Amino acid sequence: MSLSRRDFVNRSTLVGAGVLIAGNELNIGSAGKPEFGEFTGVTFSDDGRTLFANIQEPGIQPAVSGPWRRLNEHRRSQGYGA
Repeated sequence: MSLSRRDFVNRSTLVGAGVLIAGNELNIGSAGKPEFGEFTGVTFSDDGRTLFANIQEPGIQPAVSGPWRRLNEHRRSQGYGA
């Protein structure tokens, strides 16, 4: 799916505030009629240090480095990871 606006990946803090993590600036359309691929999901590397964000069109997966310390601590407290 392509969008006529840029798409973003956000996360919530522990108190519910939104934080921008990544934005898709890759125009797959034209200058006169811009189109942007949709973020379709995120996942973390096994060590929790890298977030991978999938973009449907053109089918790429950028990697975003942390720090993800609080998230990692929360995941471990919930029984995920080593």
